[in-house]
Amino acid sequence: MFRLISAWVLQDKFLFIVCFILPFCLGVLGTQIFKQETPRQLPIVVVDLDKTTTSHQVAFELGATSAVEIKYQVASLSEAKRFLNSAEVYGALILPRDLEKKIKMGRKVDLPFYYNAEYVLVGKTLKNAFLQTALTLDAKTLATKALVRDSNLISAKAQAMPIVLQLHALYNEENNYTQYLLSVMLPCMWL
Repeated sequence: MFRLISAWVLQDKFLFIVCFILPFCLGVLGTQIFKQETPRQLPIVVVDLDKTTTSHQVAFELGATSAVEIKYQVASLSEAKRFLNSAEVYGALILPRDLEKKIKMGRKVDLPFYYNAEYVLVGKTLKNAFLQTALTLDAKTLATKALVRDSNLISAKAQAMPIVLQLHALYNEENNYTQYLLSVMLPCMWL
């Protein structure tokens, strides 16, 4: 029975292509699509209403992450909205007026970050990059204030970040969805 089916498949070019060549090509294509694993260099726009060294530092720190690329720096929220609506960027960071002044005075500062959450992985990546940047800048600010007060670097670091987070992803360390998507897609290609 097996010999009969294999002879039939080998003789019919269409069946051979559908059963062997096409799944192989689709598997290679799927692997190439998900090769990057996680999104990188996602374009965002920055609206800097403060135009101080602190606001430039915030934008620089966010742009320094591997997930984000600051593609545009604009003067108004309406320009940023235009870029978001045209899907040229995935997110917009608004650096409000008096940002540096409020930080130096020790007042609470809101940093609005709008991002496109239609694409789950892109939205999650942007959110994580922004949170990482915000927490880093917050820790630097607290450490600087504590260092001025105590003049002890170790004590200043401990006061700035009394709880050190150690996050360990299990079973999917790289947040790579390739293994899950391809394991579902490849068998479907055979049908």
